[in-house]
Amino acid sequence: MSNSTIVCPYPFLPQPAGISSLNLDLASSLTTCFAGCCVPCPYQGTSPLEASLLTIETLYPSYAPRFVAADILNVVSFCLTFVLLVTYLVLPGPSQANYPKVCLAISLCMLNGAGFFTINSTVRDLTLCNDAISSANYTNWRCMFQALLVVVGAHGAALWVSVRVYTLFALVVMGRTGGGWKLFVAENLFAWGIPFVFGITTLASKQTRFIYGRWCGPNSNIAPAVLYYPIIVYPLKSTMLTRRLIPYRTWLPRYGY
Repeated sequence: MSNSTIVCPYPFLPQPAGISSLNLDLASSLTTCFAGCCVPCPYQGTSPLEASLLTIETLYPSYAPRFVAADILNVVSFCLTFVLLVTYLVLPGPSQANYPKVCLAISLCMLNGAGFFTINSTVRDLTLCNDAISSANYTNWRCMFQALLVVVGAHGAALWVSVRVYTLFALVVMGRTGGGWKLFVAENLFAWGIPFVFGITTLASKQTRFIYGRWCGPNSNIAPAVLYYPIIVYPLKSTMLTRRLIPYRTWLPRYGY
């Protein structure tokens, strides 16, 4: 019996010709099909053998109210952060703005702005799926751009929070000299350069796709290296440097702290 004559129970879809069955390697496979029927996109289970346990909520978790609420909160956070950014730029004195605060606000806008790509069912389908049964990957520009926002925004926020710690450590503990435009360039190369290196590396690897959660991002094979581990290391490293700055606390007023 051909796949065209198979009647699949709702919400499963007939398996198209050329799509392999029972590929459980979700890190590389964009489809999940078994016995002539395919799980529709987006699917976030672990095996098609769970079919008897699947419900609409587990098949379509991004459509569940709690996940939609998370996207709405991301968009609200973007709007509030954007207002903060405008305040920093328009009223720098009353808002006590400085360059790291502005860059932190930009990073948070990028990270929270990724929620616009999944805010409703129409844009969610375009972002997370290539077709009715295939998850989005690097061939989907919406998926690629959302992943770029997530990676660059997350790295940027983590680095701009702690950039002054690294700067003070270089000036006070390591005895580096510099200031003015040299310090400005160094901070930007550090706190913007690293995020964009990870972002461009993620896109160039062609390992961007929708696999779990509600957003596109790095494949599970590379996500620890380009996102999870660095984000954990940044605050740990800045905490260690802060401890080393404690003996020099009487020197900090010389640098405006």
